[in-house]
Amino acid sequence: MKEAPTVPTTETPLKPAEFVASGLSITPLTMKPSDTATVSVTITNTGEVQGTYKVTLKLNGITETSQDVTIAGGASEKLAFIVTRSTPGSYDISIDGLSAKLIVEAPVTTTTASVSNLKRAPTGH
Repeated sequence: MKEAPTVPTTETPLKPAEFVASGLSITPLTMKPSDTATVSVTITNTGEVQGTYKVTLKLNGITETSQDVTIAGGASEKLAFIVTRSTPGSYDISIDGLSAKLIVEAPVTTTTASVSNLKRAPTGH
């Protein structure tokens, strides 16, 4: 008995994991020294299979921290980073080509004046 010929099947390979960053936000945009700001970003896997991606947060072009995230194909994940700065100034924050500015304001100094032993001078009425 002859076996039926096998017909080759053509399977379309699944699109590999590929990641896109979007929705970079900083809350608050302006803070005082030593306060904290939350930097959030959404990472989407535009591929069809699960993959792991390293998300890197840079301040003024220098890597501050990174986080690995594993995302199923076609899914998104929102990540948050906490940033603290003690030096006043403007900081450029970037993640995967997205950027925003964080402002650390100089502390407001208040001057207190005190007057003591105040005497009223006589007026010439």
